[in-house]
Amino acid sequence: MKKTVKKKAKKKSLKYLKNKAKALQAEAVKLRDNNKCLICGEAYKSTGLALHCHHWYKMKGQSLLLQFEIDNGVSLCFTHHVGFQGVHRNSSAEFQNKYWDKINDKFGDGMKEKLRDFDMSGVRVNRVYLEEKIIELEGYIKNIEG
Repeated sequence: MKKTVKKKAKKKSLKYLKNKAKALQAEAVKLRDNNKCLICGEAYKSTGLALHCHHWYKMKGQSLLLQFEIDNGVSLCFTHHVGFQGVHRNSSAEFQNKYWDKINDKFGDGMKEKLRDFDMSGVRVNRVYLEEKIIELEGYIKNIEG
């Protein structure tokens, strides 16, 4: 008689979980923003260009955990993200003020401060955190898609 051996489910790597959480965060942000660029209002399908998820706070140091937070993202078309008129190339005070005015119009005053003060002390990016964040983001997306 043959002995059946149960195979253990292979654990997903930390890199896989991070990439999945990043992708879900970007998808959730785009859905929240109705697949439109915050600056010009162009719908993703009409531009023919990719819609990007721009993170307000960079992914390093303490703000590393913010990369997985929906509130730390906004949808921008290629032009307004990395193109000539984009937030990464245009650091003029006029452009940055226009950008933050649009954010305040959409999300209310204080978003910049809310993110800056986001308390993630004591939280570490580990397997448990990422698995929980993935479940949270999948639930958010499912809720929006109905």
